[in-house]
Amino acid sequence: MKIKTIECFRLRAPVKEVRGGSSGWVTSRSAVFVKVTTDDGLIGWGEAGQTGPTIIVKHLIEQVIAPIYIEANPFDAEVLWERAYLQTRDYGQKGQVIGAISGLDIALYDIMGKAAGQPIHRLIGGRMRASVPTYATGLWYRKDGDSVEALVEEAMRFKMRGFRAMKVKVGLGDLRYDVARIGALRKALGDEIELMIDANHAFNVSTAIEFGRRVEEFDIAWLEEPTIPEDIDGYAHIRQMLRMPIAGGECDFTRFGFRHLVSRQAIDIAQPDICGSGGFTELKKIAAITNAFGVGLIPHVWNSIIGVVASLHLVASLPDCPSTANPKPFRQQSGIEFDRSENPLRDSFADGVLDFSDGYLAVPSRPGLGIELDVQQLEPWIEQDDHEKLSVVYGR
Repeated sequence: MKIKTIECFRLRAPVKEVRGGSSGWVTSRSAVFVKVTTDDGLIGWGEAGQTGPTIIVKHLIEQVIAPIYIEANPFDAEVLWERAYLQTRDYGQKGQVIGAISGLDIALYDIMGKAAGQPIHRLIGGRMRASVPTYATGLWYRKDGDSVEALVEEAMRFKMRGFRAMKVKVGLGDLRYDVARIGALRKALGDEIELMIDANHAFNVSTAIEFGRRVEEFDIAWLEEPTIPEDIDGYAHIRQMLRMPIAGGECDFTRFGFRHLVSRQAIDIAQPDICGSGGFTELKKIAAITNAFGVGLIPHVWNSIIGVVASLHLVASLPDCPSTANPKPFRQQSGIEFDRSENPLRDSFADGVLDFSDGYLAVPSRPGLGIELDVQQLEPWIEQDDHEKLSVVYGR
């Protein structure tokens, strides 16, 4: 079996309601889909990168990464990953270069699963659990009509749908306003709902500590990205000064980046993104590092249907950390972020794929990722410059 063609599709879908956090307002959802076809007709799909201009990761795949993979055996996924990393190390190591490699890696695992007639979690160690705990990501600031009342109403809808955990954005508004938002959420939700806070690296170290101390009384499951990702020492200091767990890592890449985060005791919870941090090949290595240091791994999932399903397979294969007879979701047991913001690139393909019940998503059992896509389904969202010629096909 050999890889014959690699195609990339840049997708963008506008959203009806503009919401935001400290990093800005979300007016659309985007993704880069990667389609890999073998000489015997098997097709694997991957998603490359998690944020940033899609044109960058598309060109990286077509001009730099694809030539490494063409004519190779897709079962050589780790060999190809290492080859791609080494050939791009001098200017890569992180960012969109690793995102490009991630997309190819996910597609190769999809092919391997289909060839073996097995879901991906069987290829990466097996299934520790049949369903994965989720937390709802929403509770953004609203560009029009933002209020504490609207925030609480949204949170109560999540609770009614069965979510037992949810995450709120902070850092865009006044510090006192954010504290009031957190207090109102805790009062409305009661003590049984896990509440996470995401600052999207909005604060400097001293402000993060001040904010954390103001909200500690509300029993926060974790404070995510309290400061900039470059400041590992700052993370470690915040962690020392606060009683709540510190989460981070969605802006870190590969085992090398996460080695520094965990060895310097900067985080309690690691949040790699499978579409950005290295795909299945690298995420399993990151998971081994975090587990050895007693750090939880709960992946960042701000993705299309591909990223969500890939994350489900990954988390299904992870052991509890630490192992216990009665693991608690998001404490000893891993879970995933289940973004509830509008995303046509996820929601249009969710029927029959994402099975949600009582706060859990079922792990797909069909071969590969467990989803079937075709280019015609993607056409409404392919970015304009790709419409005349839907994609560059490398290897044809």
